Amino acid sequence: MAVSVLGIMTACSNQNANQNNGTAESQPQAKEQAKTAEFPDIDVKELNKYFSDVASACPRSFEAGKLHDTIMIEFSIFYLWNNSYESFRMDNALGYLSDKEVDKTCEKFFGKKPTKHQTVSEGYIKYENGEYAFPAGDGEGLTFALVDKLIAKKGATAEYDVTLYGGPDEELDKLLDKSQWASWPEDERPEVIKSVKATLTYKDGKYFLSGWQDK
Repeated sequence: MAVSVLGIMTACSNQNANQNNGTAESQPQAKEQAKTAEFPDIDVKELNKYFSDVASACPRSFEAGKLHDTIMIEFSIFYLWNNSYESFRMDNALGYLSDKEVDKTCEKFFGKKPTKHQTVSEGYIKYENGEYAFPAGDGEGLTFALVDKLIAKKGATAEYDVTLYGGPDEELDKLLDKSQWASWPEDERPEVIKSVKATLTYKDGKYFLSGWQDK
């Protein structure tokens, strides 16, 4: 479609006339975009609770940026079994979980859904007709996490050194307070399980797990 020289000149003239207003309006927007692109400072207590939630599901180790559907699915099922038992439909020794519940948990922790629902854990957890069949069983003790240090922030991501502990059947707030451990019997004090490098990515005002690598 032909565009007249007069039309171009008129458009440029209008643009120049409004240049100051346009610049003034765009600057706050640009600053806000830059702000949301940077990983924020997060209170260590909040991080400890978040990483303890993650640790409760014993996720498989994965490098930042290499998160597979099977890892997300397994994590979601174990997390809901430990933290939201009522999400399961029980039938004898099997717990049945809707794939929609898996999607919600994946979005909460990873910021996305699995691209494909499927049988996982080498057939131990089967998927059929929109449900996962999970063999019911008792847990293996309480797992929680404490941040050792911030490794680095890189734009919208942050990396942390985190230690996982196995602890007694206590309230999480007490377990996360190391000053209380000395008063417990020695054989009931938390013990180190392993250390991980945890990576978080900040997006749309929330942070998500994007790496969980055994050290």
